[in-house]
Amino acid sequence: MKKAGKLVALLTATSLMVASFAGTGLLSATAAEETSGFAQSFANPSTDQRMKVRTWWPSADISEEEIKEEVKQIADAGFGCIELIGITESFAARGEHGIDAEKDGWGSANWNKAVEILMREAEKYNIYVDLTIGPRWPAGIPNLDPNSDAAFRKLTYNAITETATMEEKTYQLPEAPTLSGDVITSQEFVGLVAAKVNRSSSKVNVQSGWGGTTYSVVNDSNIDESTLTVVDNKNIHLQDGTFTFTAPSEGEWVFYAYWAVGTGQTSGDTVPTAYVVNHFNKSGTQAIIDYWENNLLTDEMKEHYATYGGDLFEDSLELTAVDLPWCNEMAEYFQDNKGYNLIQYLPLLMGKLGTGSGITQVAETDIGEGDNRIPAGTTYTINNTATIDNAADQEAICNDFNENLSDMYIENHVKVIQEWCNSHNIKYRAQAQGTSDNNWVDSIEAASYLDVVEGETLGMNKSPDAFRSLAGAANMSGTEIVSVELGADFGALYQITWQHLIELVNRTASSGANQYVLHGFATRSQANSHTAWPGWMPFDEPRFSESWNSSQPSWDYMKQDFVDYVSRLQATLQYGKADVDFAVYRDDLGIRTDEGHTQGVLYLDENATPTDNPVANLGYSYNYISPGNFALDNAVVKDGELNPEYAGYQAIVINNEIKMNLENAQKILDYAKAGLSIVLIGTTPTQDDSFGVNDDTAVAAIFAELKTLDNVTSIADESSLPTALKSLGVEPSASFENSQKISVQHRYTQDADLYYLYNNSSSNDYGSNDLYHNDANTINTTVTLEGAGMPYAMNLWTGDITPIMEYTNNGDGTISMDISIMDNEAMVIGITDDPSYFGQKAQETATSKQGDGTIISTDHGVVYRTTNVGDYSVALGENSYTGKVEEIAGTQLLQTGWNLTVTSWEPGEKALLVKDDPNYDARDINKRELDSIALDELKPWNEIEGLQDISGQGFYTNTFIVDGNFDGAYLDLGESYDNILEVTLNGQVLPAIDQFNHILDLGSYLVPGENTLTIRTGTTLAAAVRKAGGNVGSTDTSKVYSTTYGLLGDISITPYVDVVLQDDTNSSETPSTPPNSSEETQTPSSPTPSEQTPTTGDAFPIALAVGAVLVAGTTVLVIKRKKF
Repeated sequence: MKKAGKLVALLTATSLMVASFAGTGLLSATAAEETSGFAQSFANPSTDQRMKVRTWWPSADISEEEIKEEVKQIADAGFGCIELIGITESFAARGEHGIDAEKDGWGSANWNKAVEILMREAEKYNIYVDLTIGPRWPAGIPNLDPNSDAAFRKLTYNAITETATMEEKTYQLPEAPTLSGDVITSQEFVGLVAAKVNRSSSKVNVQSGWGGTTYSVVNDSNIDESTLTVVDNKNIHLQDGTFTFTAPSEGEWVFYAYWAVGTGQTSGDTVPTAYVVNHFNKSGTQAIIDYWENNLLTDEMKEHYATYGGDLFEDSLELTAVDLPWCNEMAEYFQDNKGYNLIQYLPLLMGKLGTGSGITQVAETDIGEGDNRIPAGTTYTINNTATIDNAADQEAICNDFNENLSDMYIENHVKVIQEWCNSHNIKYRAQAQGTSDNNWVDSIEAASYLDVVEGETLGMNKSPDAFRSLAGAANMSGTEIVSVELGADFGALYQITWQHLIELVNRTASSGANQYVLHGFATRSQANSHTAWPGWMPFDEPRFSESWNSSQPSWDYMKQDFVDYVSRLQATLQYGKADVDFAVYRDDLGIRTDEGHTQGVLYLDENATPTDNPVANLGYSYNYISPGNFALDNAVVKDGELNPEYAGYQAIVINNEIKMNLENAQKILDYAKAGLSIVLIGTTPTQDDSFGVNDDTAVAAIFAELKTLDNVTSIADESSLPTALKSLGVEPSASFENSQKISVQHRYTQDADLYYLYNNSSSNDYGSNDLYHNDANTINTTVTLEGAGMPYAMNLWTGDITPIMEYTNNGDGTISMDISIMDNEAMVIGITDDPSYFGQKAQETATSKQGDGTIISTDHGVVYRTTNVGDYSVALGENSYTGKVEEIAGTQLLQTGWNLTVTSWEPGEKALLVKDDPNYDARDINKRELDSIALDELKPWNEIEGLQDISGQGFYTNTFIVDGNFDGAYLDLGESYDNILEVTLNGQVLPAIDQFNHILDLGSYLVPGENTLTIRTGTTLAAAVRKAGGNVGSTDTSKVYSTTYGLLGDISITPYVDVVLQDDTNSSETPSTPPNSSEETQTPSSPTPSEQTPTTGDAFPIALAVGAVLVAGTTVLVIKRKKF
C-alpha cells in the first residue's frame, strides 16, 4: 500500500521526477509520432514489442463468432500475441456437460479448424498466434506407445545379496519390480552389476507430505568400488530368471539388476491419451515432429506461419514419476561422451540419488520403532542403495550422468525442434528448466540454443540471479529476448492487482527480462455444471492466478493502464544491444524455480543469505554464463570483451569453484591471454570435476598461471569485487555517488543509449511485507551515465519523451544528474546527441539553478516550475534568469466531501440457479449500480455499510476550489490497493497513472474556482467470488493480495507555478501579454541579444505582473500573481 505522499520533497529533489509525470505541457505521444520513428515506436510499440497473453481453451467447442469476439477483446486490450493452450482442468472430462476430447480436444480436426479461424482473425488485427508444443506440459502427444523408447522412461532395479565363491555358481536373478496399472505392460532388461560388500545397514524412513505418509526400508550396502563388475549378458538367462557368476574373491556380494520401463506420465486430456515423450533421445523428439506434420500443422497453418511467423512454446520440464531418466541409447551415448561404462557404475549412481527400487511389501509385523515405525499391515517400499568410501568418486559419477543427460536433451531435443521450427518460420520458445527435484539440465547452455528463452515469476520471482542466468543464455546466443510467464501465483486466484504484476515486471526486467506473457486469458465461451461463478478457469482447484478477461472489473482499461506500460518497457529493453558489465561463471545443472536470494549472490550458494548485492548497488550489471556457452560462435574475446557483438562482457568472475573440467579451465586461460579480465574469488579449482580422469594437476597449473597475468586478480570474498573490477578498468556504464538499491539495465545503438533503473528497496521481502512499496524508501541520488548528448525522461505510463534540463556533461563521455526514484518504481532515461531522434528539438542546457523548483521543457518552452514561494536563479545556455515567486495557491487535502458510486460485479440470475438446472450458466455477471454514498472520510469498502463482500468498480467524485496563483497542480491519490482505471478533471480524461505511485499532473485541466474530480477504481473479484462460494481462498493469500478495496485517504492537490524562461510560442524577445491580464503589465529591462525575459504562465488564463531589473547581465524578475 502506498503511504502518504511526500510530493513536495520529491518535486524539489529533482527535475527528472517531474519530467516523468503524466500531464499536459509535455511532448505528447501524438507529437512524437509526427517527429520521430523512435518516439512513435516508444509511444505505440509495434506488434513485435507488445505483451503476449496466454489464452486457455478447454476444447474447440467454440463458435467462430466467439473466437472472433475474443480475438477482438484481446487486441483491444493491447496485446500483440495470443499464446493458445488447450487445457481441461476444472472442466469435467467426457461427462454429460464435459468435453468430448475425441471430437473437440487438442489435436482433433475440430481443434485445427478452430485454430485456423483464430489465425485468420488474428491476421486482421495484426497480432501473432503462438501455439504450445503439446496438449499440456511436459511435451506429449496422442497415439504414443507409453512402453516405447519414444515415451518417457525411467530406470528401475532390485538387488539381492549372496555369499559368492571363486567358483562359477548359478544364482536367482533379483525379482523385477511389479508393473502397476493397465498402461505400462512391459519392461526391458538393461543389465546386471555385481559388487563385493564391505558392510551393510538398514533403516526405516517415514515421510509425510501433501500426498500422505510414505514408508520405506533402506538397505544400504557399502561396496568395494574396485569390484564393480558388469555381468556378461551371455551368463544371464532371462527366460528362467537365473545367472552365473564367478566371484574374484569369496565373501558377501550384492547383485543389482536394472530394467527400463515407461513412466506412463500423461500430458493433457486427449483421445487417444497423450503420453510424455522421451526428452533425451531423438525418437521422442521425432515423434513430436511427426505428429505435428501429420496431424496438426495444416496447409493453412503452414501458410500463416510462413507469412506472419510466431512461436512454438514448450513449458517447463516438469518430468515426474521418475527417479532416473533412461533411453536405449543412454549407455552408448555416455560411453562416447564420458569415456567409461555407465552400466558398471549404476549402483553408485542410484545410491547417490536415493532412487527407489519400486519393490513393495506389506509389513507382517511392526518394523522399526517410535516415529520411524512401519505399522503392521502397511505397504512399504524396499530401497537397496550403494555407497563407497570414496564419496568424491560417487559425486563425480552423478555429475557426469547429469551432464550427459543435459547433453542429450540439448542435442536430441532442443536443437532438433529448433531446426524443425525454423523450417516453418516458427521460433522455438521454451522454459528449459525444471523444479527443485531434479538437476538434469544445464539450463543456461540449453537455453542458448533456443530462439526465445523463457522463465516464470512463479517461484523464480524472488531470484534475480535466475533471470540473470537466462539473460546470459540469450546474450551469449545473440537472441537477446528473455521472456517471462507473468503472474501465475499459487492460491491467489481472483486476488491479483496491476500493482502486483507491475512489481514483478519491474523486478524481473532489472535482471534482464524483456518480454512478458500474461497468465492468462480464460475463454468465456464454455461452461458447464462444474464451473463456478464467474466462469471457467483452468486452475480453479489449485487456484493459480489469474483469469484476465471480461469478467474482471478492470478489463476494459487493460490497454492504457497496464498493457501499454509493459509493452513500452519491452520496447525499451529490446532496443539495440545489451551492454552488460561482466559475466559470472556458473557451472550448475538446473535453474531451480525456488532459488530465492532476492539480491543475488554472484553464484547460487544455497547456504548463503546475502544482504546487499555488492556490485548491483553500485550500478554494475552482470549475467551468469555456463561453460557450455564457450562453444558458441559469439564466445570470442575482442578488444578485451567477451561476446563483443552482444553483451560485451568486460570480465569473467569465478567465485569459489573447487572443481573444473580441464577443457573449461583452458578456455578461461585462453580468454585471459586474449585480453579478458578475470576475477578469482576465494577458492580456485585444483581438481577436475569428471570421474576417471587425472587432470587435477593440469587444472591447478592453469589457475596458477592465471594468477600471474596482469589482467587477473584474486580476492577473498564478494565484498571486494567492486574494488577488484575497478582495478582492472571494469567500470559500470551507470554509477551512483554511493551504494544504492537501484538495479540498472543499459541498451544502446549508434543513435542513443537507454537506461532502465529500478528501485529494489522493498522487493526483498515482497509477499510477506504488507506494503506494495514504501515512500520512505524513495531514493534521491546522483547518477552518472555513459553516453553523448542530452538526457531525456521516457515515461513508460504515457509514452511521453521529455528533455531533462538539469544535468552535467562531465566531458569524458558521461553525464550526471540528480534523480528521485520511488520504491519499486522503474525509470527510463535516454541519451542522444540528435534531439530529433527522440522527436525533440535542440535545447539549451540548464547550467545552474538556485531555488527548490525544477526546470522543465514543455510544448510551449522552458519553464521553472515550483510548488513553493521563494527566490530562484537559473542559467540556460548563455542566458541567466533570476526572480522571485511570491505567491502560490496552497496544498489541499481532499479527505472529505467524497461521493462514491459502486458498480457491483455479482452472479447474474443464471449463475444463481442450482448447478443441475439446465439453464445454469456460471458466466452470467450482473453489474449492478448501487446507491451513491456520501463519505465523511475515505475508508475501505468493508468498513462502509452495504459494501462488505462487494467487488467491482468504484466511482469517486469530489469538487474542490482553487483560489490563488497557479499554473497547474499535482494530484496525489494517496493510498489504495485497487487498480486505478481512470481519472478525470472537469470532464477531461487524464493520462494513464502510475499504478504504484499515484501522482498525476493536472496541468491546464485545472481551472480557477470550482473543479470536479472523478476517480474510477477496479477491485479484484476475490470478495464477490468468496461470497458466491467460488474458487477463491477463504482468506486473503497475503497482505499484498488484499480485499481492502477503495481509496483509503491522503489524497492531495499541490498547485505549482510555471515561470516561462524561454517562450517557443512567440519569436519576440519580450513575451506577449497573457490572456486576462488587464490589471498587470510586464516591464522588462532591455536585454542584450543573448538575454530573454521569462514570464509566468503556460498559456493559462492567469493574470500576472512582472517587474524586471537587469543586474550584472542577469535578468532579475519579481513575480506577483493576482488572487481570484
